Amino acid sequence: MTEDEISLVKLYTTPSEICDIKITEEHQLSHILISLTADGVSMWKSENTFTADIKFQQLVVRQVKDFVCFGDQILCTTFTNLIYLLMLDDETSYLKTSAKEYCEAGNVLDNSGYLYKILEEVDKNDKLAKKINEESNYITALSLSNRPDILDKVIGYCVFVYEKYEEVLKESVELTLTDNINEYFVNNLFYFLIKITVLFEKQKISDILIQVLMDLMIHVTFLSEQKVIKTTSIKVLEELKNSNILIPLSSRNINSTVDVNIKIVKRIPGAFAQEQVLCTILHQKRISLNSEHFIKSKIITKNIILLKEPEYSVEDTIHHVSFNNNKHLFKFTDISNLRQFDEWSFYMKLPKNYEEAFKNESFYIQKFCCNKAKQLLQENTSEEFIKGLNTIGFEIGSDKVKIEVINDGFSSSSLKVTSKDIKIGLDIRNFYSDLTYNNFKEYKPGKEFVRYTIYTTVENFQKAVKQCIIEGFNNEKFKVLFEQFQRDVFGALPL
Repeated sequence: MTEDEISLVKLYTTPSEICDIKITEEHQLSHILISLTADGVSMWKSENTFTADIKFQQLVVRQVKDFVCFGDQILCTTFTNLIYLLMLDDETSYLKTSAKEYCEAGNVLDNSGYLYKILEEVDKNDKLAKKINEESNYITALSLSNRPDILDKVIGYCVFVYEKYEEVLKESVELTLTDNINEYFVNNLFYFLIKITVLFEKQKISDILIQVLMDLMIHVTFLSEQKVIKTTSIKVLEELKNSNILIPLSSRNINSTVDVNIKIVKRIPGAFAQEQVLCTILHQKRISLNSEHFIKSKIITKNIILLKEPEYSVEDTIHHVSFNNNKHLFKFTDISNLRQFDEWSFYMKLPKNYEEAFKNESFYIQKFCCNKAKQLLQENTSEEFIKGLNTIGFEIGSDKVKIEVINDGFSSSSLKVTSKDIKIGLDIRNFYSDLTYNNFKEYKPGKEFVRYTIYTTVENFQKAVKQCIIEGFNNEKFKVLFEQFQRDVFGALPL
């Protein structure tokens, strides 16, 4: 380093302006007369810096981002995009010793345009806070979509099936209709009442969860044999609350079993493009409705008369026209009664207290609508049916199901279900199993037993099935084996 060069000395780490520096002949820093510094919160001026007589004065401006000093004036910019011009030799530019943390606006503003600028910034801050809150809700929604166990405790679902629109009206609940009103008065309909229940009280849950359960879409999809037969959507703009959604569905689309898939969807706008929307499933529930839900009521109600109902259906009209115009060319055969289906029987073991189980009114009410619950309760508790003196029958679609209690007084009581449709017969058999054993809630290992002879029975059936396979498939032999297996194995097990 040459004699004409001076080594650099680090003075400040924050924005500052050194107004005057005196250098001695030995090229060393002597003292700083006046300096300005700002730390982003407050701004100060110091005199006689690095001496025993140092003095500090705080300027009125706050949150200074940058400044420049020219002459006896300072031009400052703040983090809130405000510009200040202060005079160093003006006492109003400094805070007094007894001054409060913030000075009055009248001291530094001209009470005109600056005031509106402050209000504008306040409004921007409010919008920013609202935007941050929205983004927070979106992040919470994405988190909840991966935690279904939380919303399982908050949102409950149940589905009831009705045959008549007037039966739904008797429930005296506020309904949300998804279709045009005229579509609720078409023949051969089933009405699905979907009840969505919010299980928390407002004062017992955090505001975060309430804000998330707003501005939603409820998607309902009906499936039969894994095929979509109907889908509908309901928009929920306000907070999600108890809802009763009524959806009609033609009975022709139902084949003994319907799965109702309910999804609660949250729409999240794109971070950079609002039109790019991301949909996340907050919660979903799949409810299976088996054959017992579509038992036809024996109570005939005709409170609604359709004056414009056609005398003949479309199918009958097409058949009538085709037959009259082409009977000389073709031979027409009604195939609906052409094939005769075999009847299949299903058995189940009845517990000792099955008579009391059949009288479990709460089981029917939780599963069926009011009229159907009363009908099934009345038929299942009839004295002749319980003692095995009479059978009861249900009509499900085009199939008829017979139920019989086998009680010979010697062996354990059992229930026999007979149907031409295997799926419907099995569904009704399982329904009575849930009824008599109360969904197996009270049964534990060591409480139910079977006879040792069932092991021998199963072995004999294995031999019989192998022999049937070796000799070749025979429909009559298979049906006999099926009947014996249902009666001697399933009929002896508490299943």
